Amino acid sequence: MPNEARNPRFDKSHLPSRHVTVGPERAPHRSFFYAMGVTEEQLTQPIVGVCTTWNEAAPCNISLSRQAQSAKRGVVSTGGTPREFTTITVTDGIAMGHAGMKSSLVSREVIADSVELTVRGHSYDALVGLAGCDKSLPGLMMAMLRLNVPSSSCMAARSCLAASKAATSPSSMFSRASACTATAEANREYIELGAGAPETEARLGLAVGLRETYYDGIEALILDWFSSETDQEVVQALLDHMIRQSSKCPSYEAAAIQSYEKEGPGSAARKRMEAYAAGLPLYARFQRISYDGSNDLFRSMTIMNTTTINGGIQAGAVSLTGDATNMGTTNVHYQPQTVEAIQTELTKAIREIHTSTADPDLKEQALEHVRAAQADPTDR
Repeated sequence: MPNEARNPRFDKSHLPSRHVTVGPERAPHRSFFYAMGVTEEQLTQPIVGVCTTWNEAAPCNISLSRQAQSAKRGVVSTGGTPREFTTITVTDGIAMGHAGMKSSLVSREVIADSVELTVRGHSYDALVGLAGCDKSLPGLMMAMLRLNVPSSSCMAARSCLAASKAATSPSSMFSRASACTATAEANREYIELGAGAPETEARLGLAVGLRETYYDGIEALILDWFSSETDQEVVQALLDHMIRQSSKCPSYEAAAIQSYEKEGPGSAARKRMEAYAAGLPLYARFQRISYDGSNDLFRSMTIMNTTTINGGIQAGAVSLTGDATNMGTTNVHYQPQTVEAIQTELTKAIREIHTSTADPDLKEQALEHVRAAQADPTDR
């Protein structure tokens, strides 16, 4: 029967794997290991999970299964028992530029959850993780932090680089720029290649990926690309990037304002730019432009004056820019719901006066006027 005594090098009394390998009550658990060719001696050793995100979905993962074999040999050489398993991955290079990108960030959580569940469920003592994409690497490390067991994470960097160099279409390289993990010079190369790609989908994928990206020097590349781009969808994606980053770059703000001014008032393009700029200082600039540069927000307001008159009136006038004189008698009749609304607001005003810290005499005078108005809201 496997137990600690068989291999004195390892005391499993405090290792998680004791729950599936030690004692007569764990015989059913051990039978599953035996069915996979694991020996009794191997069960006395620490059990190390070797997890990869291997699949045929992306070049960054294609070599991970072979690398896992090397990792397993390393585990064996140090006296451990490796158990290999895999999990999913979503690569941004293929998911980008369409609805598939909605799956990207979610995949990170699925990776972390699935690795954690596998290690906990099988009581592994340690973990080696191999990954090669933007979400699989942090997903593995998130699982390692949750598990709090001895862990090692390895990146399949060589396979990523080889895939980028060998790709017949440049689109597989462009997603790297959006990750902002490379140097500015490396990102410059990616953006220059992407901007000149003949495939519209490749250029769009890069433009979308750059939305939340900014570093010193990127503005010259983007502005050059923006001025020469012919596809409107790509132009809109670049404009989205510039508006989002406008608070960091004055030249972006100037280009965005120029584009806004070119569009017609109330156009779909202007509304889209306003949506991008929501919450940014640029939004106020857009709103000012929408009023033809005037600081008077009421300049273009049309006021309609409808007056019901009982009796005679000599003259009536309404002026937005000068003086207005009304001579005669004008009686205004309010609808009942209007009177009710006025009284409700006056009641709120009374409560506010009572709770204010103003001088008591001033409060009393204010209350007197408000109560008088509340008694007859139509008395002007």
